[in-house]
Amino acid sequence: MKTPLITMRFIENLKFLQEKVPKENIIFCGDDEYNEFLCVSCGGQIYGVAYFNYGTNSQISLNVRKNLLYIGASQNFICIDIDGGEILFNEELIFPFFEMLYDENSEYLCVVCECNIICYFGSKEVWRVDFGEIINSYEIIDNKLFVKCVDKKEYIISLFNGNIYE
Repeated sequence: MKTPLITMRFIENLKFLQEKVPKENIIFCGDDEYNEFLCVSCGGQIYGVAYFNYGTNSQISLNVRKNLLYIGASQNFICIDIDGGEILFNEELIFPFFEMLYDENSEYLCVVCECNIICYFGSKEVWRVDFGEIINSYEIIDNKLFVKCVDKKEYIISLFNGNIYE
């Protein structure tokens, strides 16, 4: 399977985004005033994302096996079926998006937010864990997610089911 070329660039304003992207492919995130505009091209399709930047970087990731494009921006997590050109979901997150962690061995994708983590397998949510504090470090090792919060509490979580090891 050939990996599709993905390009991502920021656009100056909503008007320019609307000129470059078909209306049905523009994704609006949240209710706050939009101050960032992202243009993503993948698999012959072009998508636009309008969102409010809470101070974290947007990110894209690709699941080559399932041909899914993931976009994390602001307080939203978006999943797009590259083959069908369909936006599968635009989930509004409880906390601001931080980063995506993808485990290539198991195909699990963890969406790390300010105070919680949501794990997906393909386009399906498998589990989520909410923490009482802000997350400040995390990594995937051997099908386990290691998380440390600002209150110094550490967690080891199974990628498969979200169970926290004691």
